Amino acid sequence: MMKLFGKGIAPDEPSQDGKVLVRISIDRVDRQTRKVKIIVVERSSGRTIYKLRYTTQKSDRPAYFEAENYVKQFVIDNDYVIDGRISSNVQLPVIQNVSTRMR
Repeated sequence: MMKLFGKGIAPDEPSQDGKVLVRISIDRVDRQTRKVKIIVVERSSGRTIYKLRYTTQKSDRPAYFEAENYVKQFVIDNDYVIDGRISSNVQLPVIQNVSTRMR
């Protein structure tokens, strides 16, 4: 609890209970094989609550989306919330506005 002029006030930080951080790593083994590693860490305690490693014949993006589906199913089944974005080492397509001025 923070104190302001001797009076206690509630901290600005919201509760981290039920929030998780997710990391998906995809590494190439050879031309066709990818090694996928998923780690889910609970935000409040900092402990790893889900770990999955497997190999697949899919390319990087389909392997990422498959791993993302595993994570989303785990989060739904265990009543967790993904805090922020899923971090990954995969190059995903990005849509953005380009501010070019035409004459």
